Amino acid sequence: MPRRISRRRALAYTAITAFALLVVLELVLRLGLAAFVHSRAFFRPQVDPQAAVRFHETRGWTQADPGSFRGRRDVSRTKQPSAVRIICMGDSCTRGAGVAADQTYAAQLERILQLRSRAPIHEFEVLNAGVNGYQLLQIADFFESELVGYEPDVLIVYANAFDTSDKAIELDVTGDELPKRVERESRSVLVNTLREGLFALRSYHLLRRVIVPLRDAAPDVRPDAVAGRQSANLLRLRLACERIGARLLVAEYLVRCDGPGEPGVCIAPWNRTRSWEAEFVPLREAFLAAGKSPAELFLDDVHPTAAGHAIIARELARHL
Repeated sequence: MPRRISRRRALAYTAITAFALLVVLELVLRLGLAAFVHSRAFFRPQVDPQAAVRFHETRGWTQADPGSFRGRRDVSRTKQPSAVRIICMGDSCTRGAGVAADQTYAAQLERILQLRSRAPIHEFEVLNAGVNGYQLLQIADFFESELVGYEPDVLIVYANAFDTSDKAIELDVTGDELPKRVERESRSVLVNTLREGLFALRSYHLLRRVIVPLRDAAPDVRPDAVAGRQSANLLRLRLACERIGARLLVAEYLVRCDGPGEPGVCIAPWNRTRSWEAEFVPLREAFLAAGKSPAELFLDDVHPTAAGHAIIARELARHL
């Protein structure tokens, strides 16, 4: 019995000590060490926990209220005759994990279009329909079932091209397995919210810089996309847009790569050779030409900072 008690106490002391060290680390970072270790990489102005969600059989967690877009609530399904409505879809990069609602590329794109417009009768409305973790299968299903009714003039997709519908490419998800994986990866609203809340902690991003390179030391087993292969789900989006007379834009999906000999901004190998079946908006060259460090453009390996969102918005505006 005494041994059990001592073990429990040891575990409790270990847990308390670890928690205290994390709190101290967070305080030290906030008091100035972050400025010494790439301060901009740890700046998190606001987090938007995705708490108002419901579980969908094939899409996983999605908005409980389809009319609630990030930064806007109770959007009317019927748009004004003079309005130009744009819907942005994608994963947490579109939703804007780690940045404020008005810093996402959707919000910045709306401001650019409003300022650029010479016809005051046109009101640009850019809706952020990004959902954490979404890939093309979920995006296509969400658009077809709920967002088509919002009568968009333009649909913008910023998403990973590693499409779960392509069984020849996807290694571990086929057919009925997808709903099971979605459920495993999205256990609860609480887990979803906690994950996004981590972006507010500077210590989390510092620890990621140590842990992630160790975790990713093994080679990526996902194959390069096959040249000429078409995305079935992107085709669904294109056909849905054609039915309602909307324009489809697909933005290049970027990742951070600042290792030895790396340019800082890369296109993931499984994104490079996809045949997109849509109007393509390249982003990598604009990111490289911005003259900013990877830490200024990405919060981690993939999520853009406010500056990164600004570049995406500017490049999208050039195509509209």
